[in-house]
Amino acid sequence: MHGDMTWLYVALLLANPFVWLALGLTALQVLDGITTYHIIKLGGVEKNMLMQWLMFRFGVYRTLLLTKGGAAVLAWVLALVPISGAGFGNPHAARGYVFIEGDTVRLWALVALTVWYAMIAAHNYNAYCKMKERR
Repeated sequence: MHGDMTWLYVALLLANPFVWLALGLTALQVLDGITTYHIIKLGGVEKNMLMQWLMFRFGVYRTLLLTKGGAAVLAWVLALVPISGAGFGNPHAARGYVFIEGDTVRLWALVALTVWYAMIAAHNYNAYCKMKERR
């Protein structure tokens, strides 16, 4: 009986657009971290001043691991934790999942972050390919 419910939970999770956005954002964080690491190994320079300082202070590998991992965790928190108080006296919560104001904010925040990091990852990949060609 419990095994049957597991599939239901998985199906409900996969039907959630927040989960797909968090997965995409996590993948983009990994791609951003990997490309940044390889660009720096090829002699490139991080242009983000905060990241430069962190890399100088803690090292490239540790900085990328912690910042990219932290960003991925925050994406999952944003995706899975409602900010609208759903379930706390919300009359719509008893009827199942509905989009309410907080969900719309979370959705657009995840969409904006995903688009932003897709552009960053594409830029990094392009820079990496150009640097690799020159060698």
